[in-house]
Amino acid sequence: FEPVKKEVVKLLRPELPEWDNTEVYNAGQKRNIDVFNAAPQEGLETWADGMQGHLASASMPWFIYRVKNQKINDLPEVRKWLAHAQEVVADVMGQGHYYSHLNPIFRDAGSVGGAPGWIELNMKKDGIACLNFHPREIFVSLNHQGEVDQFLRGNYQLSALSAVKAFE
Repeated sequence: FEPVKKEVVKLLRPELPEWDNTEVYNAGQKRNIDVFNAAPQEGLETWADGMQGHLASASMPWFIYRVKNQKINDLPEVRKWLAHAQEVVADVMGQGHYYSHLNPIFRDAGSVGGAPGWIELNMKKDGIACLNFHPREIFVSLNHQGEVDQFLRGNYQLSALSAVKAFE
């Protein structure tokens, strides 16, 4: 599938960095010279913006916490706790850069099918940290039950400053 993904990126997502290190672009060189019709790119942008605006919008509630057992769901204490937990999660997502993180995720999902991203607790800022990766950089390993048990990142450049900070 790698050649197909590479071709999709070349024609549909030319703004993505090179798929591998053999492609070299000079400063100012256009990456979209192979694209003769922008309709697929515009369709992808419309789809990604629609997904973010209507499915996972910061301006409207798009998830509700409930339990499967309706009798438990009807208990006032449970409803109050679930509503509070839902508010806390919505606040954390709103305070971090979760929603700006989604647009590239939707664009990757709609083009190459893989949308690698990582969300984790950011202890220094009391919130969450969201990272997006180029689809070429990640490798996912599944366990015997088909669940993701490893998310590996490879084939990426690390600046000298980032390397120093990583080992401080």
